[in-house]
Parts: sequence; structure tokens; C-alpha cells
Amino acid sequence: MGTYSGVVLTGLSHDDGAENAAGVAELAYLLRYGDILTLQEATIGTTAASILTISATHVMKTGKAPIPVETIYEKSDFEAAMEGEVYSHMFNPKVTIFMAQPTIDNVGGFSSLKNSRLVLLMRRPGDTTNFYQVGSKFLPAKIMTGSVKFGKGPTGEPGVTFTIEAHNPQPFFYYTGTLPVTGA
Repeated sequence: MGTYSGVVLTGLSHDDGAENAAGVAELAYLLRYGDILTLQEATIGTTAASILTISATHVMKTGKAPIPVETIYEKSDFEAAMEGEVYSHMFNPKVTIFMAQPTIDNVGGFSSLKNSRLVLLMRRPGDTTNFYQVGSKFLPAKIMTGSVKFGKGPTGEPGVTFTIEAHNPQPFFYYTGTLPVTGA
């Protein structure tokens, strides 16, 4: 656990006129915990941002790569509620992923990941360089709920929905490293 007594808080603010788009971008990446050779961590410095920022790049094992997940913007979301008792709070980030089309590949992929430890990298709309990370070295993410639907009638929603959760002292990490490529 980190200690934050050395972090200098200069204020909490909103940049007037800044973009503040809602939602989760339509491409995320899952890293199966067992496929990662080196999973980087945030190094707490003197800034508030340092508590969340992971700047070094994760390294995958030989022949392993991040798994792309094509989400549907209107049906996917992220929330990190705080849980626990006074002076012992943790966050429980929950990411809901909806993938249209219950294809054999989508359902088979979901089925193969249902009991895996994971790290999820995702972006907010408009963010093209960095990722928000759910799951960490010592508290990986897991698929907690999910379903496969073929839809009901002409307006049903066929697809795969699952929720990824990971308890952590931080609501998420801000991953500024590059997307890991297939391990050499």
C-alpha cells in the first residue's frame, strides 16, 4: 500500500471548456495475467497524478499479445465506487463490456476468459494515446458477471455482455506506456 503523505496537492479543478466526453471507447485490450512477463506499477512521487500513472511499458511473454475487444459505445461503461470502512477504503472498479454478435469467436473467447486473472486497458472517447488500466500486479481484474443473448424479437440485443472488476486502493491506473506487443 502506498503512503501519500509526500504528495503535494495543488488543488482540484475543472479546466473550463475542456472536453469531458462520457463513455468507454470502442476498442479495449485484455491482457491475461499469465501471459504477462513484466507488469509495471505506478511509482508514487510528489504529484497527485503519480499515484495513478504507470509510465513503463508492460512486457508480454513469448508468443503472447493483448487481446483486442471491440465494444459497443452505447452499451459499455466504467464506474469505480469506493467501498470499505472509515480509514480503510478501497475502490471497486467495474467495467461493463458489450460486444455485439454472439459469434462463435466472441462466445468462445468470453468462455475461455471467464476464470482468468486479467488486466484491462481501455480509453475514453477522444483519448488516442494513453489507456486507463483496471487490474494491477497484486490485485488483478476478473470477469465477475456475464451473459450471452440472442435477443428477443426484432428489437432484441444479440451479443456478449460481461463485467470486469478489480479491488484496488486506486479507482484505475493511467497507463502511459505503449501497448505491449507480442512477446519476442
